[in-house]
Amino acid sequence: MQTPQSQIQPKTRERGIAPMLSVALMFFTFGPVGLPLDGSIAHLVNARGPNPGPGIEQANEFATQATRNFFIANFPDL
Repeated sequence: MQTPQSQIQPKTRERGIAPMLSVALMFFTFGPVGLPLDGSIAHLVNARGPNPGPGIEQANEFATQATRNFFIANFPDL
C-alpha cells in the first residue's frame, strides 16, 4: 500500500523558505530602524554641547581636596 503525499517526510537537505526569508528581511529591517536610532542619540548628545559641564571643575576641586585631607590625616610626615 502506498503512503499519501502528506505523510512523506522531507529530505534532510530540504529547507523551508521561511527561515531564509526571515533572515533576508531582518537585514532590510534592522538597518532602516537602527540608523534613525543612532542619529537621534547622536543628536541628543550633540544638543548638550561640546562643554563637559560646569560641575566638572567643582568635582575636580572636591576630589583634590579630599585627597589632600586623606594624605594629611593618614600620612602626616609627608
